[in-house]
Amino acid sequence: LEIDTGELLDDSQVTSYHPYGGKNITLTKDEVKSMRSMYPSGLQLLGFKPLAQLADYHNIKSALFLRPNENRIAGSSLLMQALIERSSAKDMFVVARMNLRDAQVPRIVALLPQQQQVNEFGDVVVPAGFNCITLPYADDIRQIPDVFACEMPEMELIDKAIEICKGFQIEQYTPKMYDNPHLARFNATLKALTLNQPEQERVEDT
Repeated sequence: LEIDTGELLDDSQVTSYHPYGGKNITLTKDEVKSMRSMYPSGLQLLGFKPLAQLADYHNIKSALFLRPNENRIAGSSLLMQALIERSSAKDMFVVARMNLRDAQVPRIVALLPQQQQVNEFGDVVVPAGFNCITLPYADDIRQIPDVFACEMPEMELIDKAIEICKGFQIEQYTPKMYDNPHLARFNATLKALTLNQPEQERVEDT
């Protein structure tokens, strides 16, 4: 809607802008869409690095596990197996650029090789593939100072805090002491719908 007149505008009349160099650069809808889709969805290999250079704090989100799919890409199993064997032999990990969707910001990922393991019966207990770890950009890592300037609390306050913490402790705790209110509500509603009964009362959270 147009702010002054309240007139309904179509897509051709709507533009976006981005401040740059003290000016507002006007962008069309197609230009904004093309900027968001810098790279197509997929995985592109960039290089290799030693495993020793991969730190624990580089893992900033849940990892993924990648396996080949011969139904979609013929020969992917052979290629991945070769990468896994050579990377494992040289203690290296693969650096790649990953886009799960076309309009997604690309991320740099580390692919850790994982070789297949079988038990004494020949069953696969650890599948072959790559553990995909999302690596941080420079602004994703905060610089935390080594020393914090703070005053030591008095011992009286420390003793009071210990008493408060002890008051929160539950002796002989078992999960069966407390019901899941969401699950109980779901089961009650499902039972009412199945037996054509009136809606159940709200389940109290224990």
